[in-house]
Amino acid sequence: MDGHHRVGVAAELLPALLALGVDPKPILAEAGVPPELLRNPENMIAFTDLGRLLEVAIAASGCPHIGMLAGLRGGLASLGLVGRLMATAPTLREAILDLCTNQVRYIHGAVSYLTVQDGVGLWGYLVQTAQLPGIAAIMDGAMAVGDRCTRQLCGERPEAVRLSHAAPADTAPYWRGFGVMPSFDAEQSCMVIGPRLLGAKVATADPVLRRILQRQVAEYWARAQPSVAERVRRSVAAYLTTGEAVLEPVAAALDLGPRTLNRRLQAEGTSFREILEVARHDVACQLLGGTWMTATEISTALGYATPSGFVRAFRRMEGRSPSEWRQAARHTA
Repeated sequence: MDGHHRVGVAAELLPALLALGVDPKPILAEAGVPPELLRNPENMIAFTDLGRLLEVAIAASGCPHIGMLAGLRGGLASLGLVGRLMATAPTLREAILDLCTNQVRYIHGAVSYLTVQDGVGLWGYLVQTAQLPGIAAIMDGAMAVGDRCTRQLCGERPEAVRLSHAAPADTAPYWRGFGVMPSFDAEQSCMVIGPRLLGAKVATADPVLRRILQRQVAEYWARAQPSVAERVRRSVAAYLTTGEAVLEPVAAALDLGPRTLNRRLQAEGTSFREILEVARHDVACQLLGGTWMTATEISTALGYATPSGFVRAFRRMEGRSPSEWRQAARHTA
């Protein structure tokens, strides 16, 4: 799935490079990204362009964690109107949901989501593109922005960070950046937020300003209503690695009954099963290409009944097995 991203925190890549003593001008030129694009956080940048820019920046700077460094320079201000709305929320959980609900206006082809399991929140970010350049750096940046926002809202950091890519040779910068050592090779990129912090009060909560901003957000929303299929794709992403990627909870998240949802999708020329399989496939490709998780581990993470079922589904989409795909992807990387 092609997509684009509001420039937002990507604008922080330039000062992050300068802080390392690296001139960003030749990097932008090599990546084919005009400098003026990053000067306005409200501009849109294609995910492929953003990923390519990060790859070139990593090669030129010798800094594999440049995405994290850029993300840590951002925060609520980087999220524009929705960031302002988050700052008025009564609790951290509601602030996160502000972003998850409204991010659709900023980004197409990725999703920020919050799932709560036994009271523990998993605030994650998923790019819905199978093979995207610089995807690990994009994930690092997203987690760093979330870490920064959490500190701005509540004065604390998430309890743990999980990254769905392999560990770099030097992990110390990640420990310094996040304040904890992330778990690498994770099935999803997310921050782990315990019950106390999830329910913590936001220091800048303001119910009056919140109502004003909610109206502004609603007006912005009315400009571009996503299709039902697009809403399902985003909702499915939140459930993929929780074992709940089934029709009923996704339909409930969209305030629709399962039958109504199926009819809406059919009218748009697709089905829930088709959307689910494509979403599973995209995440499987990311995990195969970016982590050392085994096919069995990936099949379990994505909710397949058996590893053989995962292999069959993957072969239908790619014409080859997961191991063959991984070998080819790493050979060409």
